[in-house]
Amino acid sequence: KPVELLRSSMSDVYQGVRFAPFSTQDNVVVGSVSYNYIGEVASFSLQSTDNTRIDKKMLNDCVNDFCFSPGSTLDDPGIMAFAYGGESFGTLLYDISSETNGGAYNLRTEPLCVQFAKGRGNQQIYYGHRDGAVSMLDTRARKFHVLDLNSNDSFGSATALQTLYDENLLIAKGSFGSCRVYDLRFVKRDADTRQSYGCALFNMSIPHSGHKTKSVRCVGLATDINESIVASPFIDTKNGVELAIWCIKTGRLIRTLDVSKRKTALHSYSK
Repeated sequence: KPVELLRSSMSDVYQGVRFAPFSTQDNVVVGSVSYNYIGEVASFSLQSTDNTRIDKKMLNDCVNDFCFSPGSTLDDPGIMAFAYGGESFGTLLYDISSETNGGAYNLRTEPLCVQFAKGRGNQQIYYGHRDGAVSMLDTRARKFHVLDLNSNDSFGSATALQTLYDENLLIAKGSFGSCRVYDLRFVKRDADTRQSYGCALFNMSIPHSGHKTKSVRCVGLATDINESIVASPFIDTKNGVELAIWCIKTGRLIRTLDVSKRKTALHSYSK
């Protein structure tokens, strides 16, 4: 039975919604960010289907993304991580139980997306940036580690992140549709700059059909239940919206789906 949790109005526009990990079969909890009609003040709310828990926090900056800490429960909801945009871009950690800020950090470039690492509690948080870089926050040491500094025209901005049950792997999606797989075991520390850095394990590039793809803020990224394949949409200037599917272990492009037309065309890549 559908249950209405969020209602939009003339003065309230929703930016994003995420399901909380402590949702149950009988009680669904969602977090949402909404803006007033002039887009200057953002509000965060936590709402449940039985209306027993509704918390609000006013935010003064543009919120690009937010996420819940993994393994949290209704009795111990844990913390949330926010990625801010605008002039004062950065990050914010928010403790749901105490309704207090757990720390704010200024970053080198604007974060567009945020995701907690699976299986590591609140210890590691990943951020994708507008310039294509990916960074990791170690909450215990309160330090950032840069996984990738260099972007290129075929990747664009990092618009979505997906952590895997293999704690060493992370997938980042670029605004052009390509993806990158990072292996955290290759993250190193520069002795001179005292900065951590790493590089992508391999790139999952969209097929080059000769038609330039558009750079859009397309944040879709999904894996199958076994985390053996990943799918990401991209825009082709001739064929429209397409979906690329890769093998996570090898980075090989399996096939593309043309989803812009009523009859879906299938293109397979067996090499």
